[in-house]
Amino acid sequence: MSEPEGAAQRRQAMLYRLADPRLTGMSTAQLQQLVITLAPARTQQRHSQQRGGLCPASCPSGSSAAP
Repeated sequence: MSEPEGAAQRRQAMLYRLADPRLTGMSTAQLQQLVITLAPARTQQRHSQQRGGLCPASCPSGSSAAP
């Protein structure tokens, strides 16, 4: 197994553990609906960052393109 494959498998395993209803307080269906609801905003945020737009403090990367 190559390093990228191993990293991808570790990431999937961690995401699976983080989606546990005991941790999220939501059923699997509720969590999936939340993901679907938030996906367009996350995509827009990522595109804005790639174009050099500002990133609010709540961005996952915590960075900002402000001078």
